[in-house]
Amino acid sequence: MDNRILELKIPEDMNGLPVRRVLKQQFHFASSLISRLKTKPDGICLNGEKVYTNALVKTGDLLTVNITDLDPFNPAEPREFSLDIRYEDADLLIIHKPAGMAVHGSDRLPSITVANACSWRYGQDCSFHPAHRLDKGTSGLLVIAKSAYVHDRLRSRMHTADFERSYLAVIEGVMDPPCGTICKPVSRDPVEGIRRVIDPEGLASETRYETLQESNGRSLVSAFPVTGRTHQIRIHFSSCGHPLIGDPVYGTVSEMIRRPALHSHRIHLVHPVTGEVLDLVDPLPEDMSRLF
Repeated sequence: MDNRILELKIPEDMNGLPVRRVLKQQFHFASSLISRLKTKPDGICLNGEKVYTNALVKTGDLLTVNITDLDPFNPAEPREFSLDIRYEDADLLIIHKPAGMAVHGSDRLPSITVANACSWRYGQDCSFHPAHRLDKGTSGLLVIAKSAYVHDRLRSRMHTADFERSYLAVIEGVMDPPCGTICKPVSRDPVEGIRRVIDPEGLASETRYETLQESNGRSLVSAFPVTGRTHQIRIHFSSCGHPLIGDPVYGTVSEMIRRPALHSHRIHLVHPVTGEVLDLVDPLPEDMSRLF
């Protein structure tokens, strides 16, 4: 696995600062990640020489930081699967995850996962850090960080203007009003741990929505999760009396679709390293389209 090196030529306004402060101020490193950097032979270098974080920088110095994970390892065994890649660079991988494919594996999920597919494509020395969750039945865009540093940067931007996600869902009936916000706290079901329930003592949860189309007693809605609770979109619409079509947990199964009708439709992301603005859209999949 190739090393990923960040570089900074020290500007005048940073002259005399300790390396640790530069790492925090310029690259936004968490203290825990800085501690890991110090264990690498080339983790933190100034003008090509390894330095401690209390070293003082001078204008014109070249600071380099190796953000490659110290011991990269994907525990998922390599299993052949062709990833549908929508964007990739040295720091990020954004794919279309098909419905029915879990992100991580377990003893209960013998089928191929995204982790298996990444291990096949990149080798088991690849770093695999999904930046957000997609349920096994949910299709669409999934962002994966290639290092712990990039993952930390993505997580800090989650649910801000620098990292926004929107979904398409097909629900039973018609929402009234057709546009609005669902604010209902969510907690884990004390009986069935996989389920979530609306609970006054639960975590604050907010979903904005907009009805895009109505047909055959169901609606296509755009859903924007302001917070990121497990099953948030599914439980929120179900609590309003409009569960997702095909959702066996919060609604009913359907002969028309074999999964909850939910799709990760759009990712708006300011790249955590380059600053590039990424705006990706994944069209509505066929199994959801045919519900109309």
